[in-house]
Amino acid sequence: SKLTLSQINNVNLNSITESGFYTSPGWGNNISGLPQELNNNDSKAFYLVVFSLENGAYCQQILYSLKGFIFYRAITAFNSPFGQWRKINLI
Repeated sequence: SKLTLSQINNVNLNSITESGFYTSPGWGNNISGLPQELNNNDSKAFYLVVFSLENGAYCQQILYSLKGFIFYRAITAFNSPFGQWRKINLI
């Protein structure tokens, strides 16, 4: 079966806590809650993978930027906010 990507725009990534595969296909989409390095008007095209338990009380987000960067953040305590984005450095 094929992977289904839900397109997103006009959204804060902090509100996406449902497991799934998401995409922001436009470089200038209206997306907030991004890693600092992508928070300008020409870097907002990406794929987002979300893993969630307990209706979003525990959640992980992995963001694959079309600029070639990968970022990760998580909610690790029940009903807490997301931690800071962390850049995953590839060797």
